[in-house]
Amino acid sequence: MDISVLSILEKTYSLTKDDYFVTNDGQAIVRRQGIDKIEIDKEIKTVVTVLATVGNFSAVRVEAWNLDGESFVAFATAKQGDFKMVMDEKGKESLKLDGTTSSHYVLETAIARGKSKAVLKAVGLYGEGVFSEDESEDFVSAKETKKNKANDAIEALIGKSLKTKK
Repeated sequence: MDISVLSILEKTYSLTKDDYFVTNDGQAIVRRQGIDKIEIDKEIKTVVTVLATVGNFSAVRVEAWNLDGESFVAFATAKQGDFKMVMDEKGKESLKLDGTTSSHYVLETAIARGKSKAVLKAVGLYGEGVFSEDESEDFVSAKETKKNKANDAIEALIGKSLKTKK
């Protein structure tokens, strides 16, 4: 990650380290509260249009306007899925999500994803490779990754324990 982008997040948008994180591969990810700060500080206006909401799937279109009156459009979807135990080519078991979110609130998830993307586009950060944590459940901080790996290990042990008892 280019240090200047992190400097922009902190100086231009008054974000703190609590408002964003950098992934292990150097990707800058803005948390929900950081998106809210940018939206309020830069007076970004957004309008959400629900395109579809069927069963466990939702799609939205979000249009955002910056202070210069420029319009930016973002589309976002969410499909609720379940975690399934899968085995990779080396025989290692792991949990895999068969949707784009584990949340049952798919419309709210799609709206959060669309608004985040539209706000980042409106201020020019999306073009710099900055994303929002709402855009993908794969965007988690290193701290959360360790917690998720621990939870996966516990769930795998529980699953094996249940299989043995059958």
